[in-house]
Amino acid sequence: MKFKAVAPYLSAALLLSVCLLLPLAFVPKPETALVEPESVLEADSRVQTFALYDGAELEQAPIESGALPADSLARSEGIFAAVMENLVIDGGEVGQEIGSGTNSYALERGGDRMLVTELYREWNGDWHNWLRVWLDAESGVVYRLYYSANVLENAGAYVSSWEGLLAAAAEETALALGFEGWEAAADGPLSYAVTLTDENGVKYNYSAVLLSYEDSAPSLIVDLDIKLESLEAS
Repeated sequence: MKFKAVAPYLSAALLLSVCLLLPLAFVPKPETALVEPESVLEADSRVQTFALYDGAELEQAPIESGALPADSLARSEGIFAAVMENLVIDGGEVGQEIGSGTNSYALERGGDRMLVTELYREWNGDWHNWLRVWLDAESGVVYRLYYSANVLENAGAYVSSWEGLLAAAAEETALALGFEGWEAAADGPLSYAVTLTDENGVKYNYSAVLLSYEDSAPSLIVDLDIKLESLEAS
């Protein structure tokens, strides 16, 4: 089984819509920006710290009981629920809960310390779904999102329409939450660079890789990995 890019005009439209969705779904209230302009440098430093951890150059540090802000877990769970509701392709009933969990830890670099919350869920419906999200435990900024799914049942309902289903859900959420602007460009056959701008002019630079596999069986696999590379003030 070999992953391949979806048709260029379809994958571009889908991926741009998905990436447009991401920062929006992660805002606790539509009128609240993720990062205030005066804190962009500090927030970007955290992005770079997480990137080192994601690249296996930093290790987790445990956190003591009570270290997380009081509303942190509820915010993280709300963000995860929003991603599930809007991003997951599976339109079937949940047939089997395989596993889920939440893990919070600290990352330390150069005397600075940040808190990360990681959430995951694996379940079966029409698809076997795996969703994992890493985010800033204090601000709610999402550093990475990974979604992988392979169809188990009712494949005919998805094989020719999954791009449109996912793109429509992303666009609906984006319109509801009202992000101000975005730019995107392919930087490889399977990868894209996407810049999103919030209402305060802060830019969120994401990289994304979208893979899919289809055949006439029918079989269908979708694999989406999105990472925040940097933040910039306008």
